[in-house]
Amino acid sequence: MTQKYVNGILEDFSEAEELAHTAAKAAFEPKRAGIIWQKEIAATDNAVSRQLEDIFDVMSEEQQAAVAQQTKDLIAAKKTLRSEKPE
Repeated sequence: MTQKYVNGILEDFSEAEELAHTAAKAAFEPKRAGIIWQKEIAATDNAVSRQLEDIFDVMSEEQQAAVAQQTKDLIAAKKTLRSEKPE
C-alpha cells in the first residue's frame, strides 16, 4: 500500500486515495515512454544530427561506402531508435 506523511506521521493511503494514485500512474505511463524516447533520441543528436541523416539518405551507394563504418553504425542505430518511437 502507498503511504504519505500527515503532520510528520507516516500513514497509509485510504482506499480512494490508492485508487486515484493508481489511476494517475496508469494515465502517465504512455507519456513516460515518449519522454524517455525523446531523451534517448536527443542524446544521439550529439553524434548524428538529423541533417546528417538526411544527407546520408540522399547519398549514392558509392558515396555511402566511403563513409566511416563508425558513422554508418551511429546512423543505423539512430534510425532503429527513431523507428521505435512510441505512439
